[in-house]
Amino acid sequence: MQQDYAVSDGAFSKGTRSEGVSASGVFSSGRRAVAVAGTCLALAALGLDNSQAHAASYGTPTISLSATYLSGAVGAVGDPTVQVTVAQSGADVSALTVAASKSSKTSVAPTSAVTVTGTGATRQLAVAAAAQGYTDLTVKVTGLGGKTATKTLHYAASAAAQLPADTRYFTGSSDASAAVDVGGGYVVVADDESNVLRLYDRSASGAPVKTWDFSDDIDVSKEIDIEGAARVGDTIYWTGSLGNNKDGEYKADRNTVFTTKVTGTGANTALSYGSSYGKLRDNLVAWDKANGNRYGFAAGTADGEIPKEIDGFNVEGWSSRPARRPPRTSVSAHRSPRRSRAARRCWCRSPTSTRWSPTAPRRPSARRSSWTSAASRCGTSARTRRTSI
Repeated sequence: MQQDYAVSDGAFSKGTRSEGVSASGVFSSGRRAVAVAGTCLALAALGLDNSQAHAASYGTPTISLSATYLSGAVGAVGDPTVQVTVAQSGADVSALTVAASKSSKTSVAPTSAVTVTGTGATRQLAVAAAAQGYTDLTVKVTGLGGKTATKTLHYAASAAAQLPADTRYFTGSSDASAAVDVGGGYVVVADDESNVLRLYDRSASGAPVKTWDFSDDIDVSKEIDIEGAARVGDTIYWTGSLGNNKDGEYKADRNTVFTTKVTGTGANTALSYGSSYGKLRDNLVAWDKANGNRYGFAAGTADGEIPKEIDGFNVEGWSSRPARRPPRTSVSAHRSPRRSRAARRCWCRSPTSTRWSPTAPRRPSARRSSWTSAASRCGTSARTRRTSI
């Protein structure tokens, strides 16, 4: 005889199989059943699969990535990683699994090259590049009840470096153009495609620790085309390229020199805006004209002149030179113009200020302004004097 179980008024009762429904509320269909009497739920006690009973209570898993783009290099050490955050309602997060389920180009990074560590809500995902190139990786979380969710990670791999153990890759910047050490193993890096300054840990590949953008303080809306930097004490001097854009058009924002003040060191480094100047290029052109157009600055900055051509005008580097006594000098390196072997190397000028007054080359005097540039040893001669701050 088939026996059924029911709950009536909070207590289990046992009945026998019969046609119809018994007075005790037991369904008599010939199968184990669940009956409800009043406000109480009756659960058949025999033969039910627990996972089936709870499957409907599990939500769809969620997955998010700390970055949707990741880069690395073949054979690199300490490549950056991505944080993967997962969750599922009704389930313990430790029961969720995360793995790469697909690669759009397995020759660059197959799914087996993707490792995920950790068992909590946040996991670490790393990729070991197999070859140079690009691939889209599908990252999949599998939860209880067989429910899944995915995210796409865009991955780019560089070719192997000669010394992978000593090579680090700083992400978030496409055209790093200048760097200044701030102590504690950290460095502030500029980019000639944006005005953002980024603080990186030199010992680790990955994204910047901090960023600063002083565009509003400087009052510029386009790229300064930062190409050089020099630190003197707690002040960093940053210079734009001072040249035309790639189409030979004058863009005032590129004719910018500005300063930042450094406080703290290492990961605690902070930068604050100092001052800026937007006429250095004009001063240099005027000085060159007054001295026989020796370097062709006027021609190099003319409308239509491409800055990176041999007869253009383009600053590519800047360094401060220690001085035994004031005034201190600074050296800038020019990609163009290339009037001579010496002119291709460097010439000297002072860093930055709110006003500039070019002067003819002569031996600097301690009686003059505390920041002056003099003719460099490499044979070129351009000197400017700061008249006010």
